[in-house]
Parts: sequence; structure tokens; C-alpha cells
Amino acid sequence: MNNETIYLHEKGPETRGGRSTRALSITRLFDVHDTRAIDLGSNAGYNSFDLYECGCREVLGIEVRDKYLELANAEKNRLGYDHVHFRKADAQHIDEFELGKFDLCLCTGLLYHMQNPFNLLKRIRNICRYVALETHISPAWLNWRKCGEKYRKHLTRRTHQVMLDGVPFRGRLNIFPASQEMQTTSGSIVSHATFWFTKQSLLKAFDLAGFHVRACYFGRPPQGFPDILIDHGVARTKIFIWAEVKEPDREIPVENSRITGCDRLLEP
Repeated sequence: MNNETIYLHEKGPETRGGRSTRALSITRLFDVHDTRAIDLGSNAGYNSFDLYECGCREVLGIEVRDKYLELANAEKNRLGYDHVHFRKADAQHIDEFELGKFDLCLCTGLLYHMQNPFNLLKRIRNICRYVALETHISPAWLNWRKCGEKYRKHLTRRTHQVMLDGVPFRGRLNIFPASQEMQTTSGSIVSHATFWFTKQSLLKAFDLAGFHVRACYFGRPPQGFPDILIDHGVARTKIFIWAEVKEPDREIPVENSRITGCDRLLEP
């Protein structure tokens, strides 16, 4: 893959399966051999290729932006990976495309782009058995100055309580100027404002969405779990969660996204 063409997030050791740190980190928690995986927000496909090289039987990358799909498919053809596929789709409706069930869902760099991240978590729960999720979260006030300026630049200073699908959550808004071209930002491609959970609200959202959080990495490995390669912690406002669906044989109904209590999240 031409790394000069894309920005490769979480750059890995560049060994097989190591373009990024994500797939190698997952293999420390889960045996991916012969599994079916979905990569939400697959960008130029590097995480999808890594998962396949680490042992997944089949990988489907979901991406909404044409430029990244073109890059991913070009690299797929160069590598000759017939069991890695890419599809243009909006991940916010991922459970509506009749894609079947996946053993593993990789969701990295996507949740904090959402106006309603809780709704997305519920939809992910209906398509997989395990999820590996990496996202930015709203920093605690005492840690505000410890966060890189890059990560807190567009965050509101105070936290907000927002009702997502009728459930209250706390977090900060990530708001960009109205003149900003959103395709190149950490925001949503459809809105200039997105919602970043606090750590506590993120864990609450996982529970209510039907997941059992097995491991939560934020600054140090949780007790009993190995270290991983992903750079997580306060400075980058980044958290990594490994979770399992509580009742995998039962699908839960998911309504259309409802946001109340914060008009800014509803602005285009």
C-alpha cells in the first residue's frame, strides 16, 4: 500500500498483518483464525488487509467515501486477496443491509464521528459476536490540559447531558466552524457537531446496547489482560474496548436515531 497516498492511523510495525496496530492488538485478545470479520469505517482498507493476514477467513470493509474505496480496491487487486471485500455503505444503518452475522466487528476511528453513537452501538450488537472498538472520549476536567491540543481543540469546555434514543448520556460536543470542509476532519461528514461520550457514559452505552465489556484499555492494561500496541490514554483521549454480545442468538429492535436535549447535534 502506498502510505504516501493516505494517512495511516495507528501505524504498526509493518510486519505481516501490521500495517496498523489494530489487528495485531486484537490477536492478543482473541483467536481470529477462520473467523468472519467486518471493518466499519475501513478507510483505505489497511485494517481489513491486516485482519485477513492475521487469519480471518473473510473480511468485509464498510466505507462511505469513494476515494478510500478506490484505494482499498486497488490494493486488494494488487494483493490478490479474493476474500477481502469492500462495500460503499453508511455504517449508521449497518444492521439493515442483510450482511449476515460476523464473528468480529472492528470499529476504529468511527464512533466519535457520530451524532448518536449509542444508536450505532446497538446496530453493531445485532451483526456480530465480538467488537473491538477504538474511539476518542470526552476528557475528564482534571485531565483537560493533559490532552493534546489537537484532540481538545474543537471540544466544548463543559460537558452536556444529551438524550440519545431516550437515554441520558454525558459528554462533550465536538464542534467545527460552519465553513469547515467536514470530509477531512474528526467530525461527521453530515454535521458540524458530534458527541463524544465520557468514559462512564461510553461504558453505560455498551451495557445498554447489549454488550459485556471484557477489557477497557485507557492508559494502562486492565488487570489480567495483556498490553496491546494501540496508543491509548489521556493524552490522546483514546480508549480501546473489547466486548462480547450478551445474548448472541437474540436480535434487539433498533429504532431510528432520536436526539433530544441538544439542538447543536441536529444542525447540518
